[in-house]
Amino acid sequence: MRWRSPAVNHVSSLMPPRIALIAMLVLHITVPLATAVHTPFSCAKAALMAAGVAMVVFSRRAFQAAATPITPFSESTALIRHGLYCWTRNPMYFGAVLLVLARPFCAAA
Repeated sequence: MRWRSPAVNHVSSLMPPRIALIAMLVLHITVPLATAVHTPFSCAKAALMAAGVAMVVFSRRAFQAAATPITPFSESTALIRHGLYCWTRNPMYFGAVLLVLARPFCAAA
């Protein structure tokens, strides 16, 4: 097996986000969405972002209160069944999805 330095793996893991950032900038310059999304959507943006941030924060606090790790592949010490976990299986991911859904509305600001 061939030896690779840790720096090679780190650089290769950073390339896709950089390519995506360059693609987003090119698309924004060629086809700006700011003219397609108008101001009435700013209330929807604020509501989605506030809900997403609140879900992530409250879920994190529930994990900290139960003294269980937040990292996905570590062994959990407790099962959380109160708060937002009564309504959804993973409110952290759901909150992140709400933040991603709010992003198109940010183009109008």
